[in-house]
Formats: sequence, structure tokens, C-alpha cells
Amino acid sequence: MKFGKYEIIKEIGKGAMGVVYLAFDPIIERQVAIKTMNPQLFQDLEQRERFFREAKSAGILQHPNIVTIYDMGMEGETPYIVMEYVEGEDLDSLIKAKKIDLETALKIMIQLCDALSYAHSKGIIHRDIKPSNIRVLPDKTVKIMDFGIAKKSGSDLTQTGVLLGTVSYMAPEQLKEGKVSPQSDMFSAGIVFYEMLSGDKCFQGDTITSVMYKIVSFNEHHIKLESVPENIENILKRMVAHMPENRFKSCAEISELLKEILIEPTVKVGEGTKTTVLPPPIPQTIEETEPTRVKKVPEQKRKKVMLE
Repeated sequence: MKFGKYEIIKEIGKGAMGVVYLAFDPIIERQVAIKTMNPQLFQDLEQRERFFREAKSAGILQHPNIVTIYDMGMEGETPYIVMEYVEGEDLDSLIKAKKIDLETALKIMIQLCDALSYAHSKGIIHRDIKPSNIRVLPDKTVKIMDFGIAKKSGSDLTQTGVLLGTVSYMAPEQLKEGKVSPQSDMFSAGIVFYEMLSGDKCFQGDTITSVMYKIVSFNEHHIKLESVPENIENILKRMVAHMPENRFKSCAEISELLKEILIEPTVKVGEGTKTTVLPPPIPQTIEETEPTRVKKVPEQKRKKVMLE
């Protein structure tokens, strides 16, 4: 089996968006990962053209914490993206196996925020940050995968009613209005951070609708994690603030705060201790008794979304 010049070795992943294969590039003689995209999501010619424009934009990213996109193409009616193949374990598996301690969570989040800050500086928004899209290599290097559905700032890729991404990690504004920004990636990263610190998913439900309701009515001030230092919990709360304007200005700011905590988590003050990094509290701007409601999407525009 082939996709263009690439020889398929085996299937290594599968989801609602498509299938991922381990493949071999006979020209350069290296292994690559090929992600095929579900043709049903790209039936319209204009959608396909926009998809390839966005994949091309994501292909400019060159960062040690981002899986590199090498190539793209069509095999019959199926679009595909060729990426760097990296070994290691997905963060999703590490969380389920309870292999993430506090220091490890901080180191992973620093690398994740560094990568997102770089992508955002190039005008690229990932819009599907989740544990299964984050790989931890044997040397503990973190790699963000699946920039294949990334969005170039100012692009109109999602204006046709397609909601791309995983519902459980979407920001409220992404669900309500389809708006994505660096702050929506930040929110998703914050939910991943919550999972690493708590071992549990932040938003759980039996249906997509129930999960969506929990997200759009979410109040970050209700977060309380036992055994997590207050300074770290405050950073998490600000990352997942309901209103985008109450989040950090950039992921770089989060990375710097977490690096400070790793270097010097506390300093002595008299007979007690005091945290060195304590972001200002977020103003409580959300009415708890009046949760935001999800706008009903017309049936003809409703598309399949993923729920983890």
C-alpha cells in the first residue's frame, strides 16, 4: 500500500479525523508518519483547498517541541499529511498510568507552552491541544503532534460550519462562536495541565451536549486541587479563565512563571514560607447562577465532533 511515494508499513493510530500510518520514504530513506484525513470532512473542493493552505502554513513551523510537517498530498479522494515520526509515549497514556508527578507536569507544561508561543508568533493556532496530541520522547522531550488542522490567524477555514477539534478540551468561545485564538489554545493547554495535576478529566459527561454545557458554564474559581501549591493552582486558574481577556497574554508568560517555580519554588519569610510566583487572582466576572447557554446549531450545518 502506498500514499504517493511513501510505502505504508503499518497503522499506528485511528480516530474520527482519520488514520495514522507508519511509512517509509524511499527517496530520503527515513521513516515518517502519515495522517490521512476523513474524506467526508473535505467533500467540497473549496474546503480541500483551504485545508491544504492551512497545512502549508503549519509546515513552516520548525521548533524542537513541534512535530515537523514534511509533505502533503491526495491519494484518490483522501487528503494526507506526512510528518516527522517520533517514538515515545502519548501524554494520555502517561496520565492514565499515573506516571506524572508535579515536577514532571511542570516540565511538560513548560515545553508545551514554549511550542505554542512559537507557533502563535508565526500566526498559527493549533486548536486541538489534548493529551493524545502530545508525545513524550524517551529523553523526556515533549512534541506537539497534529498541526494538520491548525489554523492560520485570519483564515476562514471553519466558516463553513465545520467544528474541528476535541470537545472536551475546547475553550468556551470556541464552542459558542467558533472563535479560535492563542488564548483558546491556552485554555486547552490549561485543561491538559489540570489532567496532569489531578489525574482526572476536567469535563466529563455521557453526551457531547452535557460536556459542552459544562464547558460554557465553567467557573475557574471552583478549581481546588489537593496537594497542589497555591501558586501553581493560580496559574492554572488563569490559563482556563472563562473569558479570554482574563487569561495570560501569551503562553510565553506561563512558561516563564513555571520556570521560576522549578528554580525556586519557595523562599523563607521569617518563620514561615512564601511562594515566589503568585499571579494576581482573576476577577470573578461570571455569574454562577446564569450559566452561558450553547447556541443551537442548525441541523444542516451540524458536523461530527470528537469526544474523549
